[in-house]
Amino acid sequence: MGRMVKLPVVRDKLAQRILAEADVHRILSLEEELRNRALLTLLYASGIRVGELCGLKWQDRSPTLEGGQITVLGK
Repeated sequence: MGRMVKLPVVRDKLAQRILAEADVHRILSLEEELRNRALLTLLYASGIRVGELCGLKWQDRSPTLEGGQITVLGK
């Protein structure tokens, strides 16, 4: 039989990894390359993962009156 082991308390550090909205806008505004700015904006606005972004194809986008829509196949 096994015995119970007391695990150490792990602090949640999620809040330390989240950027403030103003910081995100500053990062986007400082990016000079239009392609990179578009990719960063898509990541931020959609909340998709980098791997999902890399897997997108032209067929995954649909233009709309407001701009567009992407279809993402994720986890």
